Amino acid sequence: MSSSSAHFGLSIGSGVGSSLLAGSSVGSTGGGSSSGQAATAFAGLGAQVSSFQTNASGRLPSLQPQPQQQHGYHHPHHYAGAATRRHKFIRRLLNFRQMDFQFALSQVADLCFRPKEAYRNIYYHRQTKNQWARDDPAFMVVLITVILISAICFSLRFSLGVGGFFKFFLWSVFVDFLGTGLVIATCCWAFTNRFMRTHTLHGVEQSVEWAYAFDVHCNAFLPLLLILHVLQLVLLTPFIMNTPDFFSALVCNTLWLVALTYYTYITYLGYAALPFLERTVYFLYPVALSFISYIISLLIGWNITRSVFRFYELEF
Repeated sequence: MSSSSAHFGLSIGSGVGSSLLAGSSVGSTGGGSSSGQAATAFAGLGAQVSSFQTNASGRLPSLQPQPQQQHGYHHPHHYAGAATRRHKFIRRLLNFRQMDFQFALSQVADLCFRPKEAYRNIYYHRQTKNQWARDDPAFMVVLITVILISAICFSLRFSLGVGGFFKFFLWSVFVDFLGTGLVIATCCWAFTNRFMRTHTLHGVEQSVEWAYAFDVHCNAFLPLLLILHVLQLVLLTPFIMNTPDFFSALVCNTLWLVALTYYTYITYLGYAALPFLERTVYFLYPVALSFISYIISLLIGWNITRSVFRFYELEF
């Protein structure tokens, strides 16, 4: 429709409404109240039609629904919100009074004994904070504190000295925890958003936040840390380490199997808790790989703990 024809049609609509309004006054004097009300309604319709404005191309505004953005996490508001959340997280990290350590410690207990309970509160957190990830760094502080205590215990047990203590602690934090976590969280974040999100025709599409993927890593890393840095230090006495290779490998490698299985299971629970993801059972598949590696290590007599201790220069 051209611009002139559009204006012509709008003028007709306005004229019809005006004519009907005039007719309503005549009808009312003749005693027809119902015809006057109908004419008034048509006059309002004509005024609404005439109020439409054409766009630059001379076409009326389209009434068809606009397609939604396919990837909601690329929206500018998303980046602005993420920057605000990062700023708030860092600000709370520098102020211990703003951290909820009581809730963080309750999450530690849940992850160790009731891992499913640890993810039940994310729905409430989503409704109140409008994000899936934590906005409180207290859990990360507790996790780094556990690493610090384990580093002190390893230093005393193996007589590492001051330099050895700082080397062991910094490596555990920046490589074992943060470095590995950045890689795993990024891979899981990209994989879930690319292959596991459910797409809906109506409603706002949701996506996995990178911060939430890192939270899942933190949750899964805690039991692994307690098994490999605390329980292993208590169980691996010189008697066990100096026993024949098969028995020593059986004890040590079983601890590694339990730790990796626990890490995989909590990772699965973290992504299975998100209602917009499907096929999250894929996150359990590494358990089979861990078990196969465990059997092979026993058959060839490879003690994983002994190899790791040599890497850290830890000798009984």
